[in-house]
Amino acid sequence: MISWRRIRAMLLQEYYITRRSLEVIIDLYFFSIVAILAFGMLSLFLAGTIKTSQAYYLLLGLTLWEVVRITQYSMTVSSLWNVWSHNLSNMFVTPLSLTEYLLAQMLSSVGKSLTAVGAVGVMVTVLFHLDLPALGAVDLAMYFLALTIFAWALGLALLGLIFCFGTRIQALAWGVVFIFQPLCAAFFPVKNLPAVIQ
Repeated sequence: MISWRRIRAMLLQEYYITRRSLEVIIDLYFFSIVAILAFGMLSLFLAGTIKTSQAYYLLLGLTLWEVVRITQYSMTVSSLWNVWSHNLSNMFVTPLSLTEYLLAQMLSSVGKSLTAVGAVGVMVTVLFHLDLPALGAVDLAMYFLALTIFAWALGLALLGLIFCFGTRIQALAWGVVFIFQPLCAAFFPVKNLPAVIQ
């Protein structure tokens, strides 16, 4: 039976690791802000040369892409923190089940994604006048849900590979998500992809 008390304990551990780790703060929040600033400036430049809606499509794509990047990163690197500190085996000596552990990782990743993408969403609205609320709350929620499920699936697959092959492939935890970036059509319509990939 799933114990929400154990899941809460795992979430508390994630909170303390995130709050006290400069590396996690930079990877999750700082890189998101820098990327949005760079793409926001590019979108402003493009808005002066092409249709404004097309220019902001790029900025919207990056904003939504951050959901995938942050969720997947959070799931895999959070687990690696426990591997690096030799704490993972200690946790599973306790009554913590694999299901509870993965649920905690998934919930933690959604929390981090909501805070980072929420901050980025405010930033693109205020600084670059991209009206995210105009897309509709239901549509934004559906985009967030679909991208989160994809990121969870990718995160679980990566965790499986890392647990199977060890930390020698740990670079996949923060690098493999960028292989999917051109394939997920975040920055352009699906029809622009080659037919086989569509």
